[in-house]
Formats: sequence, structure tokens, C-alpha cells
Amino acid sequence: DQVVKALSEAQQRKWLEIVGEQYDLSTVRVAAAAAPELRGIEGWLNSKPLTLEGLRGRVVVLHFIAADCINCVRNLPHYKEWHEQFDGREVTVLGVHTPETGAERDPDHVREELDGHGVT
Repeated sequence: DQVVKALSEAQQRKWLEIVGEQYDLSTVRVAAAAAPELRGIEGWLNSKPLTLEGLRGRVVVLHFIAADCINCVRNLPHYKEWHEQFDGREVTVLGVHTPETGAERDPDHVREELDGHGVT
């Protein structure tokens, strides 16, 4: 709201054209759903096996990654930072490796990639 007030009338019209009218989110009904349990995981790196049931009551940051995907690799420093920032709090950062290539199906290759980026 403060941003819009700082704009000229012409800028405000353009802003509304781009983002649309403000929406009152308090009118949206809360819809809660439980995440499905983790299944089909063949191995764990950097952790003992975890379950969402066992993590109940914690904030769980769940991210999907492919070891050789450039976009995924570029996000690793952020996940590592979150892990360090929230250490000792009720937060678990959990990465799920979803291989896209044959090389990515090799756990040793994945471990090397994670180690290379300091992901523990």
C-alpha cells in the first residue's frame, strides 16, 4: 500500500494494470491438508531415515533436487544457509533427490556433489 502511495497517478494506473486490484486475503477460507508420508526412498544421505510423522510439530522445508541440475545446484547455498540459520530450532530442511540422469542415480555421485557444495 505504501509503495502505491509513492507512485504518481500514471504510475499507479500502470501498477494496477500489471498487478490488478488489491485482494483481501482475509476472505480466503483456510484449507489445511496433511502432506503424504515419504515413501519409496531407497537410501538416505546426511541423515538417518526420517518420516513426516516423526517430524510432526516441526516446520519442514521440503525441496526436490537433481544433483546435476544447474538450477538445483544454484539453490544449494540457500538451503545450506537455512539449515545453519535454523539449527537448534523446530525446523528441518529436507532435500529429496530426484535423479534426472543415469549418473544422478549413483548415490556416490550425489554424495560427492553435496559434499562439494558443503551440504551436510
